[in-house]
Amino acid sequence: SLKDDLTGRAWQSLADVLPLLAEASPDRFLDAVEASLGGDDPLLRTLFLDSEDAASFGASSPHFSLVWALENLCWSPDHLSRAASALARLADIDPDPRGPRHPRPAGSLTQVFNLSWPQTSAPLHRRLAVLDGMRRRSPKAHWSLLQAILPAPGFGIPSHRPRWRAWVHDRTDEINSAEVVAGAAEIVTRLLEYAGTDADRWTDL
Repeated sequence: SLKDDLTGRAWQSLADVLPLLAEASPDRFLDAVEASLGGDDPLLRTLFLDSEDAASFGASSPHFSLVWALENLCWSPDHLSRAASALARLADIDPDPRGPRHPRPAGSLTQVFNLSWPQTSAPLHRRLAVLDGMRRRSPKAHWSLLQAILPAPGFGIPSHRPRWRAWVHDRTDEINSAEVVAGAAEIVTRLLEYAGTDADRWTDL
């Protein structure tokens, strides 16, 4: 079973079906992901096989499917908090967060919480609450995410969508400039608060 495998090969062998498993049983899937993200050397680090040292693995990497599976779950307001927290933890352990191959967990989070085109059906107040909870669990990933979702010129990238679950409610037509401005104000407020007396964070800002 996944919990008994200390090599990561069980997770790797399931890469092709992880998005479907997540849809089939979201809570049990998230239980397994969270258990494999614990400790100082999380088992799921073994899924990142797209670094230079593992280039021989091929064009794909098992972590792609895990990210897609979590993106599926992020569409559901009921599962957004746990799925986003798992992506944040993956971003913390990503050995090559700025790597050329996608998807990367940090980039996936940016897509999910995009103020103009969020890749979740959760409304703004719910997304902000999830972000606040993320601060306690993954402060580094949370800080980077807040900066990344500030409105800026560019194009949004669609997240992976569930195949069978009716979780997707595309709110693009409902989101107006007033909501984007309100969201940006909330994010800026948090950035200023979290910067506190941290010189490195003020340098970032």
